[in-house]
Amino acid sequence: MRSDSDLLELSHTLRGSLGVFLTVLTPSPSHSSSRGLGVRSWWRCAECELHNRVVCSASDRPRGTLSMRRLVALAAAAAALRPARLPLMPFGADEVLVPGQSRYLHLYEARFLALFEYCKSDADNDCVLGFFAGDDALLRCATRARVDAWERLDVGIGVTVRGVARCAIANVEQAQDRPFLVAELGALEDAADGDDAAAAAAVEELADEVDALAAKHDIETTRQNELAVDPRALLEDGAKKAPGRTTGLRDRAAALARDARDGDSDEGELFSFLALEGAPADVKLKMLASTSRGERLAAARAELERQRAELAAKASLKSLNLSWGDD
Repeated sequence: MRSDSDLLELSHTLRGSLGVFLTVLTPSPSHSSSRGLGVRSWWRCAECELHNRVVCSASDRPRGTLSMRRLVALAAAAAALRPARLPLMPFGADEVLVPGQSRYLHLYEARFLALFEYCKSDADNDCVLGFFAGDDALLRCATRARVDAWERLDVGIGVTVRGVARCAIANVEQAQDRPFLVAELGALEDAADGDDAAAAAAVEELADEVDALAAKHDIETTRQNELAVDPRALLEDGAKKAPGRTTGLRDRAAALARDARDGDSDEGELFSFLALEGAPADVKLKMLASTSRGERLAAARAELERQRAELAAKASLKSLNLSWGDD
């Protein structure tokens, strides 16, 4: 639950969003002399209510007015209904990042540096990863991402972004006086398709088996290294390798869900996407657009079974001191 100071700060942030709700109130110069409530007096009244809690008691509050907490809740709901606008970071369709996954980027072009600064100053560290099929075909399904860490480099900035939710791109336009695109986003939510607990349990068991098999035979897999380095990054030779995962699939989804903001993927959705680690880009992209959690879990199970079979084959070759190709 938000504290009073958080609510007050949120109320000021949402000041521009409250206009639609203020129309239900009859403008008046003062809340103590009328049944209505004007904009100026409402803000004075709201701040008093938060700080003193006795200025606007139930008997004193004009009929037809709303409490501070109710107005803030309504304004937040209105903000959630309106499409979000976030700067768009372009990616190829073969570079899909799904919710829960992280990626390191080396930003050095002026447009991406400007986008990064905008993310920090105007977008609460969020951006949208838009996936292009070819040069001009922007796919509608996308991933909303958040800057988890960054550092200034000799050339540009090193940034780690993490997918926090999937979304639908409704419109794209050039940011005013800025060298990057801004996307208007809509929701992309799962349909209610029944209880998927059994399917999730089977996927979790398979994921643990794949991880254990890879560790036992000391075989590196794409599944173990999803903190990927973007191919456009200019890393120096000998750069430190990203650490492997040390927790299970369920624990990782739960940990990410604990830090989620409103509108981010919940634990079940994160689990279904994280289970796709190591899958080909076309599978991830198809599941990003899917509104069926059951379908994603089924795809994850098929992919994990493929990885298990591949690991078993590599382990057999390794025991015979033979190597394998990339295919």
